[in-house]
Amino acid sequence: DTVLERTANYFFVFFLAIVLMTILRFDPWSLLLSVSSLLVSFSFALGPSISTFVGGVLLIADRRPYDIGDRIVINSPTSDDAFQPGITWFVEDVNLSYTTLRFAATNEVATITNGSLAQLRIHNGNRDQNALVTVPLFFRVTTTHEEVMQFYHTVEVFINENDQAWKRIKFFRTESLNTTLGYIEY
Repeated sequence: DTVLERTANYFFVFFLAIVLMTILRFDPWSLLLSVSSLLVSFSFALGPSISTFVGGVLLIADRRPYDIGDRIVINSPTSDDAFQPGITWFVEDVNLSYTTLRFAATNEVATITNGSLAQLRIHNGNRDQNALVTVPLFFRVTTTHEEVMQFYHTVEVFINENDQAWKRIKFFRTESLNTTLGYIEY
């Protein structure tokens, strides 16, 4: 927001300078005409870069797909992948040029230009009220069914006590069994 305010201030000062030159009987239009011919030549040379930058600025200033602290997943627009907790990033810093992210699994920090993010599909786990959270749980093979159900009921009580953040358990099922390593994945 401060960068947008600063940009608006630059435009205001520019137009104020034109008005001031007109009042002092200078001809600002001949100066602007010569500068505009230079700007046209630069626009052909720098057009793709400026287009990517403007796309990034519009992403942050208009769409605002994330805030600092949000947990996001970045995918290709044509990808069928959904929000996957194992490949999430935490947003650490945002400005008009770039976004700084921290990879949740390894704490790796990455700085990505907003222009490149504007072309991608961004899933924001903090903004989706109906998001499903998948938590893989591993129990020893020797764990009894009663112990698993006791754990399930304890989690259910926790969810009911924290209904502002959690709705309910959608499913609780066995995903895999590995007798060699001695665990059951729920």
